[in-house]
Amino acid sequence: MCVMEEEYHYRFDATLFKRAQENDPVLKHVKVNEEGPWIRHKGILYIKRPGIEHKEVKVIVVPHILQQPILEHYHGQITGPHFGRKKLYMTLKRYIWWKGMARHVADYCSQCIRCKYETLKLGPKAIFK
Repeated sequence: MCVMEEEYHYRFDATLFKRAQENDPVLKHVKVNEEGPWIRHKGILYIKRPGIEHKEVKVIVVPHILQQPILEHYHGQITGPHFGRKKLYMTLKRYIWWKGMARHVADYCSQCIRCKYETLKLGPKAIFK
């Protein structure tokens, strides 16, 4: 069973997140309590975040080892034709979180030529001129 919405069909499942979180040097020491932002459900660490219409939602905390693979996997898939950092970040933050995620997404997308011209509203031919 996928951790994010089933429509995205991806290779990151709950067992992988659980094992990676247990082995992460920072996340394995997170203290969970009812008043704090951290929640553990079926062994997976989540964080409470503000959602749409001020409703609180819980999103999966991504361990360091999975951050880059997640970006690589979803960079073209969630946003379709590389609409850039904002759309990728806005989509991912509905389901996952890690400290510095916005900056990480921005840095990753700044290295993508296709994101650059999609963001600037250039066509694919402009990149090859």
